[in-house]
Amino acid sequence: MTRHRAGTAVVAALALVALAGALLASAAVAVSAGARIALLERAALAAESSARRALAVSLADWDGAAEGMAVGSAVEWSLPAATAVPGELPTATRVRRERLGPTLYALTAESRVGDAPLLARRRARLLVQCDSGVAGVRPVPIARWSIADLH
Repeated sequence: MTRHRAGTAVVAALALVALAGALLASAAVAVSAGARIALLERAALAAESSARRALAVSLADWDGAAEGMAVGSAVEWSLPAATAVPGELPTATRVRRERLGPTLYALTAESRVGDAPLLARRRARLLVQCDSGVAGVRPVPIARWSIADLH
């Protein structure tokens, strides 16, 4: 004696449709998360390169005005954004020059990528030494100390 169960095929079909919907939703979430990660990585690279470029521009545009700064004083300025390319992330970069000693300066660049939601922020600092007795001499970056120099 066999019993016929009416509607078993309909219930199985509904379960398969629900499973397919869940798989589609999880795939959409994974794609969205992947796109967000790619955007954040791109923003981090843009911030890092902008900060390094700001330090390079600051060294290249070194002027005699830094020589007249008092020890302990600082000057800040904003760098204009790179040429706007469609699809590029908006980047704002600020540079700070601080005189630490008679011949020692610190250059600090901070780059922020993104408008309303801040996507990435990077800071870069460079210590430079400039012979203040010679006019027109560009500063020289100070290398990091090696282990051998610390004893």
